Amino acid sequence: MEIISWLDDHSRYALSVTAHLRITGQVVTTSFRETVAEHGIPASTLTDNGMVYTTRLSGGKGGRNGLETELRRLNIVQKNSRPKHPTTCGKVERFQQTMKK
Repeated sequence: MEIISWLDDHSRYALSVTAHLRITGQVVTTSFRETVAEHGIPASTLTDNGMVYTTRLSGGKGGRNGLETELRRLNIVQKNSRPKHPTTCGKVERFQQTMKK
């Protein structure tokens, strides 16, 4: 199982925590839409550089995935951690670690 979490950066409130056999781009986009429908549109998002969140490092021709398209449609600023700097997403990593324990 893989878990996707959407946290409020200020309060660290878990807006959504769901488990999936595999996290795909469609799972991320659907989960994000459901979270926004329940809690409102955020000013920005912060994710790692996984292909389900961004294609910016994929070496392609600049195409967008589902989440990137949705963020742009809703005028949400997309922030991604720098490659090889996992501590940028430390709040989520710590939250996931606590959940596992």
